[in-house]
Amino acid sequence: MADYRIRDGFKMSLVGTFFTLWSVDATAAATLKGSASLSSEEILIRGDSPYQGQFDLRGQWGDNPQVTLTRLVISFYFKDNDQWQVKERRGRPEKDGRPLRTVTRSLIGTEEPALEQRYTQDIYTLYSNPIEVARLQIGADRFFAATSRRKHEKRHDRGQSRSFMGLKPDPETGGELASYSLTSRTLVEQWDGFADKFSISSKFLSLEALRDLSEDGILPFTLDGEGDYLLIGATLDYEGYAHPGFEIVEEEEEFPVHVPLGLLGLVGGGGVVIGIRQKEQKKKRNREVARQRYGERRQAEPDPEDQTSEMI
Repeated sequence: MADYRIRDGFKMSLVGTFFTLWSVDATAAATLKGSASLSSEEILIRGDSPYQGQFDLRGQWGDNPQVTLTRLVISFYFKDNDQWQVKERRGRPEKDGRPLRTVTRSLIGTEEPALEQRYTQDIYTLYSNPIEVARLQIGADRFFAATSRRKHEKRHDRGQSRSFMGLKPDPETGGELASYSLTSRTLVEQWDGFADKFSISSKFLSLEALRDLSEDGILPFTLDGEGDYLLIGATLDYEGYAHPGFEIVEEEEEFPVHVPLGLLGLVGGGGVVIGIRQKEQKKKRNREVARQRYGERRQAEPDPEDQTSEMI
Protein backbone atom coordinates (compact mmCIF):
# COMPACT_ATOMS: atom_id res chain seq x y z
CA MET A 1 0.00 0.00 0.00
CA ALA A 2 1.46 3.32 -1.04
CA ASP A 3 1.55 6.33 1.27
CA TYR A 4 1.37 10.00 0.57
CA ARG A 5 1.24 13.01 2.93
CA ILE A 6 0.07 16.55 3.14
CA ARG A 7 0.93 19.48 5.39
CA ASP A 8 1.35 18.90 9.15
CA GLY A 9 2.19 15.23 8.59
CA PHE A 10 -1.34 14.37 7.44
CA LYS A 11 -0.89 11.04 5.64
CA MET A 12 -2.46 10.09 2.37
CA SER A 13 -2.78 6.38 1.69
CA LEU A 14 -3.75 4.74 -1.55
CA VAL A 15 -6.81 2.68 -0.63
CA GLY A 16 -8.22 -0.11 -2.71
CA THR A 17 -6.29 0.94 -5.83
CA PHE A 18 -6.68 -1.39 -8.74
CA PHE A 19 -5.76 -1.13 -12.38
CA THR A 20 -7.17 -3.04 -15.34
CA LEU A 21 -4.74 -2.99 -18.26
CA TRP A 22 -5.38 -4.45 -21.67
CA SER A 23 -4.92 -3.41 -25.28
CA VAL A 24 -6.15 -4.25 -28.74
CA ASP A 25 -2.73 -3.53 -30.25
CA ALA A 26 0.58 -2.02 -29.18
CA THR A 27 -0.67 1.58 -29.41
CA ALA A 28 -3.99 1.17 -27.55
CA ALA A 29 -4.55 3.07 -24.27
CA ALA A 30 -5.27 1.17 -21.07
CA THR A 31 -8.02 1.95 -18.62
CA LEU A 32 -6.96 3.47 -15.31
CA LYS A 33 -9.04 3.37 -12.15
CA GLY A 34 -8.26 3.83 -8.46
CA SER A 35 -8.91 5.58 -5.16
CA ALA A 36 -6.62 7.67 -2.94
CA SER A 37 -7.43 8.42 0.69
CA LEU A 38 -6.40 11.01 3.27
CA SER A 39 -6.39 9.50 6.75
CA SER A 40 -4.54 9.22 10.08
CA GLU A 41 -4.66 12.22 12.41
CA GLU A 42 -7.43 14.76 12.84
CA ILE A 43 -6.70 18.27 11.54
CA LEU A 44 -8.27 21.33 13.17
CA ILE A 45 -9.59 23.70 10.50
CA ARG A 46 -10.31 27.33 11.41
CA GLY A 47 -12.65 29.26 9.15
CA ASP A 48 -10.57 32.45 9.33
CA SER A 49 -7.27 30.66 8.53
CA PRO A 50 -7.43 28.65 5.26
CA TYR A 51 -5.81 25.23 5.31
CA GLN A 52 -3.84 24.08 2.26
CA GLY A 53 -3.59 20.37 1.44
CA GLN A 54 -3.24 18.12 -1.59
CA PHE A 55 -3.74 14.68 -3.06
CA ASP A 56 -0.32 13.52 -4.28
CA LEU A 57 -0.19 10.56 -6.68
CA ARG A 58 3.38 11.12 -7.90
CA GLY A 59 4.54 8.03 -6.03
CA GLN A 60 2.36 5.97 -8.37
CA TRP A 61 2.34 8.10 -11.53
CA GLY A 62 5.64 10.01 -11.49
CA ASP A 63 6.10 13.77 -11.95
CA ASN A 64 4.90 13.77 -15.57
CA PRO A 65 2.19 11.11 -15.85
CA GLN A 66 1.00 10.13 -19.31
CA VAL A 67 -2.68 9.82 -18.42
CA THR A 68 -6.01 11.23 -19.50
CA LEU A 69 -8.57 11.44 -16.68
CA THR A 70 -12.28 11.23 -17.40
CA ARG A 71 -13.79 11.21 -13.91
CA LEU A 72 -12.84 12.57 -10.47
CA VAL A 73 -15.09 12.20 -7.41
CA ILE A 74 -14.16 13.54 -3.97
CA SER A 75 -15.55 13.04 -0.48
CA PHE A 76 -14.39 14.95 2.62
CA TYR A 77 -15.39 13.98 6.15
CA PHE A 78 -15.56 16.34 9.14
CA LYS A 79 -16.78 16.52 12.71
CA ASP A 80 -17.46 19.30 15.16
CA ASN A 81 -14.80 19.74 17.83
CA ASP A 82 -17.57 19.74 20.51
CA GLN A 83 -16.60 22.91 22.33
CA TRP A 84 -19.95 23.52 23.99
CA GLN A 85 -20.42 26.78 25.89
CA VAL A 86 -22.07 26.47 29.30
CA LYS A 87 -24.31 28.97 31.11
CA GLU A 88 -26.29 28.55 34.31
CA ARG A 89 -29.31 30.38 35.65
CA ARG A 90 -31.90 29.92 38.36
CA GLY A 91 -35.58 30.23 37.71
CA ARG A 92 -37.79 32.04 40.20
CA PRO A 93 -39.52 29.85 42.80
CA GLU A 94 -43.16 29.31 41.82
CA LYS A 95 -45.93 28.77 44.40
CA ASP A 96 -47.51 25.35 44.31
CA GLY A 97 -51.06 26.06 45.47
CA ARG A 98 -52.15 27.83 48.67
CA PRO A 99 -50.50 27.51 52.14
CA LEU A 100 -51.33 24.22 53.86
CA ARG A 101 -52.04 23.73 57.57
CA THR A 102 -49.64 21.13 58.89
CA VAL A 103 -47.99 19.93 62.09
CA THR A 104 -44.33 20.51 62.94
CA ARG A 105 -42.15 19.21 65.76
CA SER A 106 -40.70 21.86 68.04
CA LEU A 107 -37.23 21.87 69.55
CA ILE A 108 -38.51 20.28 72.77
CA GLY A 109 -40.22 17.46 70.82
CA THR A 110 -43.82 18.58 70.98
CA GLU A 111 -45.98 18.76 67.85
CA GLU A 112 -47.48 22.14 67.05
CA PRO A 113 -49.64 23.41 64.20
CA ALA A 114 -47.92 25.38 61.43
CA LEU A 115 -48.43 26.80 57.94
CA GLU A 116 -46.44 25.44 54.99
CA GLN A 117 -46.14 27.03 51.56
CA ARG A 118 -44.82 24.75 48.83
CA TYR A 119 -42.63 26.02 45.93
CA THR A 120 -41.07 24.55 42.80
CA GLN A 121 -37.86 25.91 41.29
CA ASP A 122 -35.95 25.01 38.10
CA ILE A 123 -32.17 25.45 37.93
CA TYR A 124 -30.91 25.58 34.34
CA THR A 125 -27.63 24.49 32.79
CA LEU A 126 -27.62 25.68 29.18
CA TYR A 127 -25.25 24.22 26.55
CA SER A 128 -24.80 26.03 23.23
CA ASN A 129 -22.56 25.46 20.21
CA PRO A 130 -22.46 27.68 17.09
CA ILE A 131 -22.82 26.27 13.61
CA GLU A 132 -19.66 25.10 11.79
CA VAL A 133 -19.51 25.52 8.01
CA ALA A 134 -16.83 23.83 5.90
CA ARG A 135 -15.95 25.32 2.52
CA LEU A 136 -13.85 23.23 0.13
CA GLN A 137 -12.21 24.76 -2.93
CA ILE A 138 -10.45 22.74 -5.64
CA GLY A 139 -9.58 25.06 -8.51
CA ALA A 140 -12.87 26.57 -9.67
CA ASP A 141 -14.93 23.97 -7.81
CA ARG A 142 -16.48 24.97 -4.46
CA PHE A 143 -18.49 22.82 -2.07
CA PHE A 144 -20.08 23.47 1.34
CA ALA A 145 -21.27 21.42 4.32
CA ALA A 146 -22.43 22.31 7.85
CA THR A 147 -23.06 20.74 11.24
CA SER A 148 -26.61 19.72 12.10
CA ARG A 149 -28.69 21.13 14.93
CA ARG A 150 -28.98 19.18 18.16
CA LYS A 151 -31.67 20.12 20.66
CA HIS A 152 -32.79 18.12 23.69
CA GLU A 153 -33.41 18.39 27.42
CA LYS A 154 -32.85 16.34 30.56
CA ARG A 155 -34.41 16.90 34.00
CA HIS A 156 -32.94 15.73 37.31
CA ASP A 157 -34.57 15.85 40.77
CA ARG A 158 -32.38 17.85 43.18
CA GLY A 159 -34.42 17.28 46.34
CA GLN A 160 -36.17 19.69 48.71
CA SER A 161 -35.19 22.40 51.15
CA ARG A 162 -37.23 23.69 54.14
CA SER A 163 -36.96 27.20 55.57
CA PHE A 164 -38.58 28.99 58.55
CA MET A 165 -40.38 32.12 57.36
CA GLY A 166 -41.48 33.56 60.76
CA LEU A 167 -44.91 33.83 62.42
CA LYS A 168 -48.01 34.48 60.37
CA PRO A 169 -51.72 34.85 61.23
CA ASP A 170 -53.66 31.62 61.49
CA PRO A 171 -56.61 31.90 59.05
CA GLU A 172 -58.73 29.60 61.24
CA THR A 173 -58.16 30.90 64.78
CA GLY A 174 -56.82 34.40 64.19
CA GLY A 175 -53.75 33.58 66.24
CA GLU A 176 -50.21 33.21 65.02
CA LEU A 177 -48.59 30.14 63.58
CA ALA A 178 -45.06 29.30 62.57
CA SER A 179 -44.71 29.56 58.77
CA TYR A 180 -42.39 27.43 56.61
CA SER A 181 -41.52 27.18 52.93
CA LEU A 182 -40.81 23.84 51.25
CA THR A 183 -39.01 24.18 47.91
CA SER A 184 -38.62 21.29 45.44
CA ARG A 185 -35.76 21.91 42.99
CA THR A 186 -35.17 20.40 39.54
CA LEU A 187 -31.96 20.62 37.51
CA VAL A 188 -32.79 21.19 33.83
CA GLU A 189 -29.99 20.51 31.32
CA GLN A 190 -30.71 21.96 27.90
CA TRP A 191 -28.67 21.41 24.73
CA ASP A 192 -29.35 23.72 21.80
CA GLY A 193 -26.56 23.97 19.24
CA PHE A 194 -24.89 22.48 16.17
CA ALA A 195 -22.68 19.40 16.36
CA ASP A 196 -21.93 15.86 15.15
CA LYS A 197 -20.22 14.63 11.97
CA PHE A 198 -20.87 16.07 8.53
CA SER A 199 -19.42 15.65 5.05
CA ILE A 200 -19.02 16.83 1.49
CA SER A 201 -19.81 13.54 -0.17
CA SER A 202 -19.53 12.13 -3.73
CA LYS A 203 -18.91 15.39 -5.56
CA PHE A 204 -17.79 15.34 -9.22
CA LEU A 205 -14.93 17.67 -10.12
CA SER A 206 -14.72 19.86 -13.20
CA LEU A 207 -12.58 19.50 -16.32
CA GLU A 208 -10.07 21.96 -14.82
CA ALA A 209 -9.40 19.59 -11.91
CA LEU A 210 -9.04 16.63 -14.31
CA ARG A 211 -6.39 18.49 -16.24
CA ASP A 212 -4.63 19.71 -13.09
CA LEU A 213 -4.20 16.22 -11.64
CA SER A 214 -3.24 14.61 -14.97
CA GLU A 215 -0.44 17.15 -15.59
CA ASP A 216 1.74 16.37 -12.58
CA GLY A 217 -0.13 13.93 -10.28
CA ILE A 218 -0.96 16.63 -7.70
CA LEU A 219 -4.42 17.98 -6.85
CA PRO A 220 -4.32 20.83 -4.27
CA PHE A 221 -7.30 21.90 -2.18
CA THR A 222 -8.19 24.62 0.33
CA LEU A 223 -10.45 24.34 3.39
CA ASP A 224 -11.94 27.24 5.38
CA GLY A 225 -15.47 28.39 6.24
CA GLU A 226 -17.10 29.45 9.51
CA GLY A 227 -16.16 28.47 13.06
CA ASP A 228 -13.72 25.61 13.59
CA TYR A 229 -14.05 21.90 12.86
CA LEU A 230 -11.97 18.76 12.40
CA LEU A 231 -10.98 17.17 9.09
CA ILE A 232 -11.05 13.43 9.76
CA GLY A 233 -10.59 11.99 6.26
CA ALA A 234 -11.03 12.39 2.51
CA THR A 235 -11.09 10.20 -0.60
CA LEU A 236 -10.44 10.81 -4.28
CA ASP A 237 -11.80 8.33 -6.85
CA TYR A 238 -10.44 8.60 -10.38
CA GLU A 239 -10.98 6.99 -13.76
CA GLY A 240 -9.28 7.50 -17.10
CA TYR A 241 -6.76 6.10 -19.53
CA ALA A 242 -3.03 5.42 -19.33
CA HIS A 243 -1.12 6.29 -22.51
CA PRO A 244 1.30 3.80 -24.10
CA GLY A 245 4.58 3.65 -22.18
CA PHE A 246 3.03 4.79 -18.89
CA GLU A 247 4.23 2.63 -16.02
CA ILE A 248 2.52 2.32 -12.65
CA VAL A 249 4.96 2.29 -9.74
CA GLU A 250 3.95 0.15 -6.78
CA GLU A 251 5.35 1.28 -3.40
CA GLU A 252 5.27 -0.89 -0.30
CA GLU A 253 7.05 1.29 2.26
CA GLU A 254 5.45 4.02 4.33
CA PHE A 255 7.55 7.13 4.73
CA PRO A 256 6.97 10.79 5.67
CA VAL A 257 6.64 13.30 2.84
CA HIS A 258 5.64 16.92 3.40
CA VAL A 259 3.80 19.16 0.99
CA PRO A 260 6.30 20.65 -1.49
CA LEU A 261 4.67 24.06 -1.24
CA GLY A 262 6.91 24.80 1.74
CA LEU A 263 5.57 27.74 3.69
CA LEU A 264 1.89 26.86 3.71
CA GLY A 265 1.59 28.14 7.26
CA LEU A 266 1.87 31.66 5.85
CA VAL A 267 -1.60 31.50 4.34
CA GLY A 268 -2.36 34.66 2.41
CA GLY A 269 1.36 35.62 2.41
CA GLY A 270 4.45 35.12 0.29
CA GLY A 271 4.82 31.41 1.08
CA VAL A 272 1.66 30.44 -0.78
CA VAL A 273 2.48 32.72 -3.73
CA ILE A 274 5.95 31.19 -4.03
CA GLY A 275 4.50 27.66 -3.83
CA ILE A 276 1.93 28.36 -6.53
CA ARG A 277 4.54 29.91 -8.83
CA GLN A 278 6.85 26.94 -8.34
CA LYS A 279 4.04 24.57 -9.21
CA GLU A 280 3.16 26.52 -12.38
CA GLN A 281 6.83 26.63 -13.44
CA LYS A 282 7.16 22.89 -12.85
CA LYS A 283 4.10 22.14 -14.95
CA LYS A 284 5.47 24.38 -17.70
CA ARG A 285 8.79 22.50 -17.65
CA ASN A 286 6.97 19.16 -17.75
CA ARG A 287 4.99 20.24 -20.81
CA GLU A 288 8.18 21.42 -22.55
CA VAL A 289 9.87 18.09 -21.81
CA ALA A 290 6.85 16.20 -23.15
CA ARG A 291 6.90 18.26 -26.37
CA GLN A 292 10.65 17.64 -26.82
CA ARG A 293 10.19 13.90 -26.35
CA TYR A 294 7.32 13.91 -28.81
CA GLY A 295 9.52 15.76 -31.36
CA GLU A 296 12.34 13.26 -30.90
CA ARG A 297 9.97 10.37 -31.50
CA ARG A 298 8.65 12.06 -34.65
CA GLN A 299 12.18 12.57 -35.99
CA ALA A 300 13.05 8.93 -35.30
CA GLU A 301 10.03 7.68 -37.27
CA PRO A 302 10.59 7.04 -41.05
CA ASP A 303 9.11 9.56 -43.46
CA PRO A 304 6.14 8.04 -45.37
CA GLU A 305 7.14 9.92 -48.55
CA ASP A 306 10.66 8.42 -48.45
CA GLN A 307 9.17 4.94 -48.08
CA THR A 308 6.95 5.59 -51.11
CA SER A 309 9.95 6.68 -53.22
CA GLU A 310 11.87 3.57 -52.28
CA MET A 311 8.96 1.35 -53.31
CA ILE A 312 8.79 3.07 -56.70
